[in-house]
Amino acid sequence: MPRFFLKKIDGKYFEHVFQIEFLNQETHKYIIWGQIKFGLNRKNDYTSIGERRVWISVHNRILYSQHDLKRIFDYINYFHLKYEHITSLDISLDLDLPAAKIKETIRNKNIITILNGKRIINRNEERPEIISVFH
Repeated sequence: MPRFFLKKIDGKYFEHVFQIEFLNQETHKYIIWGQIKFGLNRKNDYTSIGERRVWISVHNRILYSQHDLKRIFDYINYFHLKYEHITSLDISLDLDLPAAKIKETIRNKNIITILNGKRIINRNEERPEIISVFH
């Protein structure tokens, strides 16, 4: 298990939020890995059999490192947690394309687009599931 520590930070929706930081063996600097959160509300804090729920979120940069991503199971085991399911997964596409080219590709009728298991027919319709952020 890599050396890590938990740092209490303010949370918007959770009563208890801790930032997980681990020591990078190569740079000897601590890296923010993600967060562990609990205390959402009384209704969702416990499972049907009375086990306390916690949420673990992973910093985006960790998703690019297979080695760092595998640490999630180390943390689950270390804290004696039981994996239940993935609550949400945000997928993004890193492209070096102009925004106009991306929009052109999305509206291309020669490409079959499937979103949440449904084929997209009206390509000009506003989709709240798709968020475009351009820097």
